Amino acid sequence: MKTRSINFPLSLAPLLIWIIPSLVCAQTLDFNRDIRPILAENCFYCHGQDGNKRQADLRLDQREAAINAGAIVPNDPIASAMVQRVTSENPDELMPPPKSNRRLTAEQKALLDRWISEGARYQNHWAFETPVRPAKPDVKNADWVRNPIDRIVLQKLETEGLRVSPEADRATLIRRLSIDLVGLPPKPEEVDEFVNDTNPQAYEAVVNRLMASPHYGERMALGWLDAARYADSNGFQQDGDTWQWIWRDWVVKALNEDLPFDKFTIWQLAGDLLPDATNEQKIASAFNRNHLLNGEGGAIAEEQRWVGLFDRMETTSTTWLGLTMNCAQCHDHKYDPMTQRDYYSMLDAFNRVPESGTPQYFSSRIRVGAPFLELPTDDNKERIAELDAQITAKDTEITKLMNAAFDGWRTGIFADDRPATGNGLPESLTALLARPEGERSDEERIAIETELRKHFDEKVKPALKDKFAEIKQREDLAKQLAAYKADQIPRVMIMSDDKPRETSILSRGEYLNPTEKVSFATPAFLPPQAADAPKNRLGFAQWLMAPKNPLTARVQVNRIWQHYYGTGIIKTSEDFGVQSEYPIHGDLLDWLAVEFRESGWSM
Repeated sequence: MKTRSINFPLSLAPLLIWIIPSLVCAQTLDFNRDIRPILAENCFYCHGQDGNKRQADLRLDQREAAINAGAIVPNDPIASAMVQRVTSENPDELMPPPKSNRRLTAEQKALLDRWISEGARYQNHWAFETPVRPAKPDVKNADWVRNPIDRIVLQKLETEGLRVSPEADRATLIRRLSIDLVGLPPKPEEVDEFVNDTNPQAYEAVVNRLMASPHYGERMALGWLDAARYADSNGFQQDGDTWQWIWRDWVVKALNEDLPFDKFTIWQLAGDLLPDATNEQKIASAFNRNHLLNGEGGAIAEEQRWVGLFDRMETTSTTWLGLTMNCAQCHDHKYDPMTQRDYYSMLDAFNRVPESGTPQYFSSRIRVGAPFLELPTDDNKERIAELDAQITAKDTEITKLMNAAFDGWRTGIFADDRPATGNGLPESLTALLARPEGERSDEERIAIETELRKHFDEKVKPALKDKFAEIKQREDLAKQLAAYKADQIPRVMIMSDDKPRETSILSRGEYLNPTEKVSFATPAFLPPQAADAPKNRLGFAQWLMAPKNPLTARVQVNRIWQHYYGTGIIKTSEDFGVQSEYPIHGDLLDWLAVEFRESGWSM
């Protein structure tokens, strides 16, 4: 059995519910915690990075621009136009404008005033800074600590003057473990065994037993399938079945085997691009083929292809980066530093799939879109071999019958030792037959036999179909084989870069209105891709797992925390951008992220 160390305290879930931040007035102001949320909610829509919507040519998301415009005068809130406008009693001057339905509270206005008085210092958004393992905090009740997570939590509790909760009873613990790890309640005998087990490692033994269960991968896969918008059908009119359950089974298997998260990521985003890619790695790339397939008669194929592209961008960005990129289809992001150029440069990596935009009809129930991987099962192979053998046997019978029929027909052509010159024979053959046999060359004799057989097969043989039941039987078998292959052989849709295309920024996201051409690049506001990395999906996946990437590890450990405790350390688990929740427990999040990466990405 594969054993794994236990890193989570037994009674942690109820503790964090009661941890609250200190009152802002008792702390040093923090731009990300105290000021950015005010500006993001009330100001950045009109005074952010989106030049198409920017009002009064004023940017408040950049310190230098705000100072140059006079909106902020560091250390002098009275002279700062921002303070003047947010405190104005004149509705024509008040900001945010009354018609925006946004209002600053008295506390928020006071915070802005105080912030400017203290120098109006800006910070890069916390989530865009590479996580660093925090220093080991000092705690008073060190005996309670079982692991580094406990120490971080306890330090927070002690700072807030809160006490730890008592450990849950054993019956409660095993129920929590069973439901969290395998999705099933424990059996009564399992509860009794754990409650009465005096071994100090009894808890760890239960965890190892549950994680060794095949149900573990099934339970842990559920959240991942949701993130990947997994479904077993096309999701639209004439909703046909697909074989994407093959990818689902791969996810379950990968989780049960604890495939490291870096491989789990790279295989799903670019497994097909790995050198000598295996079928398993290609199947993993089906992650990005779970999108809707629209086979409606009125659907425009190229438009639907772009719908799939946009879907890939949304799913990939929220799953790994925790960023909402959708609005950058049409314009620069209003809150996060994501430009349209960033969006379409990243999309270029996904714009190379040889797909048409519409699913291919295989049978009344199966509709999948190329590219796909055919994976016949043992049962499929056995049935196909059986039908092939029956067809081969019929072919042998038919060959004998046709040879006999040909001999009879040929005999009729040469009746009375005088070759027929009519009977619908082609002129080239009639001319050869008209020449006396003694005057024919060897080449002409061979040509006569060849032409006779060709004419028989093309013109005479079809008319014999109704005379020989074996021919009809052979056709029926061929139809059975074709129908079986179409309906029963699994075909999982996978990724491929076999059709490179030019990618352009689309004006307002309209696929018929391309503007400037772009090539692949990672978003400019995040650490750059390695200079020698491939400029494709593989390079993108490797960039996600690079040590300097500030988002991937944080986003994933937050999802794991959310799985076990119901709410992530960051509640907005799919949005770590400027409008996300500020990480009250940032040290805990960063410790987990660094630990996840440095421990070999074990999930």
